[in-house]
Order: sequence, then structure tokens, then C-alpha cells
Amino acid sequence: MGLCKTGTQLGGGQLSGAVVRQVDAMGAFGVNADFTGADLYGSNFADSDLRGAMFIRARLVGATFDSADLRDAKFYETNLNSTRFRNANLQGADFLGSRLDPDNIRSSRNWTLAYYDTLSKLKLPRDHNDRVRRKDFSDYDFKELNVAEDEYFSPALGEADFSSANLQRANLERAILENADLSGADLRGAILRGADLSLANLQKTDLRGVDLTASKGLTLAQINSAITDNSTQLPGYLQRQIAFGQNK
Repeated sequence: MGLCKTGTQLGGGQLSGAVVRQVDAMGAFGVNADFTGADLYGSNFADSDLRGAMFIRARLVGATFDSADLRDAKFYETNLNSTRFRNANLQGADFLGSRLDPDNIRSSRNWTLAYYDTLSKLKLPRDHNDRVRRKDFSDYDFKELNVAEDEYFSPALGEADFSSANLQRANLERAILENADLSGADLRGAILRGADLSLANLQKTDLRGVDLTASKGLTLAQINSAITDNSTQLPGYLQRQIAFGQNK
């Protein structure tokens, strides 16, 4: 039975241990909400703000989190085999001890920035969790991790927080980095061929020596806010703007 309407407040921990199957919480606000042990079978949390929410040992069979904000959410010891996460933001989410479907996880955004103990199932390196914790993605192959069966699949990293991260020599080919925070990050040697950097924060981002000729969505304002040198290669349209004196 549907119990909520769009925009419903789900804070205060009132759903811990509750039985609210097939709840319609689409677009709900549940930052730090506590759903520990709750039976949320078939519930719809699409487009909801659930940052920091706790779903520890919750029943989420058939639940939907499409396009939800699940940054730093906790899914300890939860069965997620039939739970949908399409386009959900999973950065910092904790899936330790959970059963999950790799395809459902890979359909989300920033799944490579969450914590798991099923690393081999997701083809993640053994030191993945430590890397996420330290924001050390040097030599990390985001493209290969996101390819699955489609060699043209783009790593979905929109709105990712890479501030002050080590991304030296990372493979971000065709990555979608729209609205990502790359401020203070070190991208020297990174592969950004075909990457979409629209509205990305490049304040003090180290782009020295980086080839950006095939990157998308860049503006001169972004480049001017970053750290560059004579070996930084810019897209042709930005080179033309500079040549015509349009340096803003």
C-alpha cells in the first residue's frame, strides 16, 4: 500500500523496524533516515534524497532506488539481488556484507566510489575500499571497470566528489564527469579522451601535461581556474578562442 507522497519527510528514524511494504516514497527527503531492519518489500524510493540513510538488514526485495541520492548510505547485511539502482548516486555508500546483483550496481552512478566486500564479483581490485577511503585512484582504469559487455559504455561519474583526489594516470576515457568536483585533484597523465567535463569544478585541478583535445564541455573559465602549463593540450575550439583573444 502507498504510504507517502512526493516530497515526504522520512527523517527521525520512525521507520526503523517498520513493516511498510510497497511504500511509494518517490521524491522523498530522507537524509540520515533510519530504516534498520525495516520491511520495505517492493517500495519505490526513486528520485529520493537518502544521503546517509541506514538500510542495515532491511528487506529491500523488489525495491527501486532509480536516480536516488544514496551518497554515504549504509546497506550492511542486506539482500539487494533484485533491488534497482539505475542512475542512483552511490558515492560513499557501504555495501559490506550485502548480497547484490553486479548488473544492478553497475547501472548506477559512481558505483566505483562505494565500499564492497564482493570485490571480485564486481571485478574491483583488492585494495579498492582503501583507495576509495584515501581518494587514491592513481592508475585506476574506470573505463575497463564500466565496460561490462559494451565497449562503448561510458563511466557514469556525474556529480562525483574527486576533490583533492589522486587521479594520476587514471583512465577516464569517455567518462561522464558532468558537475563533478575535481577541485585540487591531480590529473597528470590521466586519459580524458572523450570525457564530458561540462560544469565540472576544475579549481586548482592539476592538468599539467594532460591531453584535453578530445574532451567535451570545457570552457576557458574552467581552464583558467585550473593548473596548466605549455604541455597541456586544449580542444581546438578553446585554442581558437584564445587565438582571438577570448580568454574568459
